[in-house]
Amino acid sequence: MTDQDPTTAYPFQGLPGTHGWLSADAVRGLLDARGLTEVVGASRRATLVADLMRAAEELGDEATDERAGRLAQALERFALSIPAGEDRARLFDEAFLCRRAIVVDRLPPRDRLIHLLCLSADGLEADRRPDLIMALRALSGDSVAVPSDVRWPEELLLRVARAFVLVARRGTGWDDIREAADEIAGLRALQAAREDSWGAHADIAGVARVVALYNLARIAELVAEFAISGSPPDTGIRLDRHHANVEEILEQAPDASLQHVSDLLHAGGQAMIRGSVWTTTRTLGAHVRAFVDTLAAAERDNPVLELWPSQRSALRSSLLDPAKRALVVQMPTSSGKTLIAEFAIVQALALNPGSKVAYVVPTRALVNQIARRLRLDFGGLNYVVEAAVPVLSWIRSKTSSCEITTSMCSLRPQRSLISSSARIIRRPMAWRSSLQTRRTTWP
Repeated sequence: MTDQDPTTAYPFQGLPGTHGWLSADAVRGLLDARGLTEVVGASRRATLVADLMRAAEELGDEATDERAGRLAQALERFALSIPAGEDRARLFDEAFLCRRAIVVDRLPPRDRLIHLLCLSADGLEADRRPDLIMALRALSGDSVAVPSDVRWPEELLLRVARAFVLVARRGTGWDDIREAADEIAGLRALQAAREDSWGAHADIAGVARVVALYNLARIAELVAEFAISGSPPDTGIRLDRHHANVEEILEQAPDASLQHVSDLLHAGGQAMIRGSVWTTTRTLGAHVRAFVDTLAAAERDNPVLELWPSQRSALRSSLLDPAKRALVVQMPTSSGKTLIAEFAIVQALALNPGSKVAYVVPTRALVNQIARRLRLDFGGLNYVVEAAVPVLSWIRSKTSSCEITTSMCSLRPQRSLISSSARIIRRPMAWRSSLQTRRTTWP
């Protein structure tokens, strides 16, 4: 046996030309030569993922804010170190659950916005958008306020965090997104006032930190701009560049906590871009893009700026494939089926000018609701939406009666759309021999 430190060597027996302990470099060389490096790395990663998941599950009701925060940070660091995939999403999902368990109002005011930035990035990366929105909208106004008694570098960081959290929260309408844009724009005015007084006493490391924070501010600004307008189209590349600038600066002036915030802000921003309606529909036809412009119009009170994972999956698969003659979309209640149907309608009418589309819903009450929705969403496309007159037919037998109620909503040329409902109700009824029907004609 050699005199090598056993902490950097491994027992390796049975291989030709080896005796006793091998150095770590020698082991890596043997693994590389046999193509096993990726296999070992994947095995170690799977083991670590399982350990972290087990720790998150064991946290349970006994979790303290400090323990939950530490575990969340460990999950985040490991998730950031591996490529996109199922393991990464699972790690961010567990980190989100850990951070959501923390009571925000118990945190020091200076820590709240950083915690919420991390929570937002975790939720975005884990595709937990509805849960994230609910968690952020439940917060009090003080939770997203910037303390007044902080120095310029810390104020800069907290305002960047606040802007990102507002974009992630995105309440009804444009308020949150526009407030986030105003927050970043206000930093430029504050810079002139605060930087002179602070910079006179700053050291090189402090100046480097502020330069890194300016790059983070630009990341938050780009994300807000893209959410509003879908431009610039190379926003993802720009985010990468600003994140790389921060990494280069922090190599010269290390700051682990700022590095962690930078990594999560970058990851969360990229996830927000991937989930936006602009990114998902960019490669689709001109008619679909015109529809998206209508959905995200500035004058619309509740714009559609992002899509749920199931909606993105549908649009990226076969939903708009003109070669498909019949499609079935199965999604839970309130998961966005109507919007998916609207995309299919736009595609169908673009490929079949002058045709009509029938939109069938299960109850007459929904006809008026859907008609209002279609008129709002298709208002900029010259589609005429009309609710048809209900048609009632009765079919009776000796044992039961089946009442069939049909309601329709039609769109006439220029472009035609028909929204209808068909409802079948079975109930016992005295037998009658006649078949009663009432028909209507459309103008």
